[in-house]
Amino acid sequence: MEFIDSGIFVRHITGDHPAHSFRATRVFDEVARGVREGFSTIVAIAEVVYVLSSVANSYRLSREQIRGAALPLLLLDHLHLERKQMIAEVFDWYTRTPADFVDCYHAVLARVQGLTGIVTFDAHVRLFPFVQTRQVLNGPSKAYRRHAVSYGGGRRD
Repeated sequence: MEFIDSGIFVRHITGDHPAHSFRATRVFDEVARGVREGFSTIVAIAEVVYVLSSVANSYRLSREQIRGAALPLLLLDHLHLERKQMIAEVFDWYTRTPADFVDCYHAVLARVQGLTGIVTFDAHVRLFPFVQTRQVLNGPSKAYRRHAVSYGGGRRD
């Protein structure tokens, strides 16, 4: 089994580099045929989503285009992925809400794990009806502030 890096996904999906894209497509063809066993992580997939959707590059794919291109690859039988059983639902939420991919993953993960909520300042979490949001209403305690300051954290210069 081999780790498949985010760049392999990006080159296959975009086809923007003749030599790399050809080799990346060959990797996925081999995974699809069971000639190769691949493994990737949700971190790599988050990077793929970020790169493909970013306005900082020329790709700027829509959420639907990203889902349509990435999900079939991620569901290949011989591609092993952390929490693979969640990936279709994560992409469903990603295409239906303005929440970013990582927030969608965390919301679905919280539900699957049976967590009681998510502690966050991010308002997008309220878009998921199955997640009970926990807001941090008060500032940090005095004990935390003393600890953070003694280690250089918790302050902005």
